[in-house]
Amino acid sequence: MDHKFEVIDNVKDITFLDIESTGGLRIGDGLIQYMLDSFQWLTTYWNKLGNESNGLNYHGVTFITIPSEILQMKNIISAWRSLFEFAPNNFIVHTEYDLEEQEFIETNLKQSLVINELGNLIILCEKALEEEKILVHFGI
Repeated sequence: MDHKFEVIDNVKDITFLDIESTGGLRIGDGLIQYMLDSFQWLTTYWNKLGNESNGLNYHGVTFITIPSEILQMKNIISAWRSLFEFAPNNFIVHTEYDLEEQEFIETNLKQSLVINELGNLIILCEKALEEEKILVHFGI
């Protein structure tokens, strides 16, 4: 399962019904789950503009429209990318807790892939800022 990120035109009163993902940048669910708490520091809009919330809408659409929040997203991603530069070539992160098995679910990641994906997300944030557009997250 992947989360997708795209940059779209800045349109007022947009909702999730008005857009469709055209592919965008895909990032695996395990990595997003691992980083999810830090995204709570962002002011975002869930499913439509005006529906203010915080963080990423895990199962829906998230609009990040405020330039300072897009910059904050870029800075959070940059910090994570810097941290992952210290990871071994292959590493494991723990995400959700499986109540039945009474253990955390492990996700295997490759450092080079993580660094590349986060670098591409930084580029998307920069594009949204430079072109005064909206950064959109499509949840799983």
